[in-house]
Amino acid sequence: MARIQAVLAAALLAASAAGLAQAGVVKIDIGGALNDPSLFLPDGQWLQGRDWNWNQSGTSLQDGEAIAHENWTGMSPVDLNVGVLTDGLDPDVKITKMLQNNTANAWTSFDIQLLRFPGFGALTVSAASAISDRFSSVSVTNFGSGDALLHFELAGAEPAVAVGQSVMFQFTFSIPGDVAFRMVQTPVPTPGAFGLLGLAGLTLARRRRSASR
Repeated sequence: MARIQAVLAAALLAASAAGLAQAGVVKIDIGGALNDPSLFLPDGQWLQGRDWNWNQSGTSLQDGEAIAHENWTGMSPVDLNVGVLTDGLDPDVKITKMLQNNTANAWTSFDIQLLRFPGFGALTVSAASAISDRFSSVSVTNFGSGDALLHFELAGAEPAVAVGQSVMFQFTFSIPGDVAFRMVQTPVPTPGAFGLLGLAGLTLARRRRSASR
């Protein structure tokens, strides 16, 4: 992880020093999570145009948008590295994430943490921009450290994201020039799934105790 952070930071600083001519966001890179058992990428790596893509907004060159497609096969958190290159301005960046739930559990909530790397400016997420097509209850917390937390959960009688279904998350954040940060994503299973996991643990413990007698 330390090596990935160092390489990403060096690339961002080098591009900034070169004085790129385009306005606002120049490039968005998403990496990491290649060996995470929760995330399955058929090609074994992040490929632009397949797993994610980036484009400058058609409405304003100050805006950039990244779209990531993720196939989830496990429930452990997924940790991505994100780098945003700018021409020195302070643009807004929009990220849209399309997640396929191929785990063994339905999801009732989802957390996305944005944790900036040391040496870069603070991230500020627009609360009004944070939306989901499955979770209508959304809260955004911007911390004084420059980090942010987005929490998505069900409201009322909304159904959970069942196995085999997909969910979309979208949010916009402002940045002070180039940034590099971690995006830590954590799905939360239905309450019944916790009960099943607990029951399985108790059964295993009883078997071990019986075998040791």
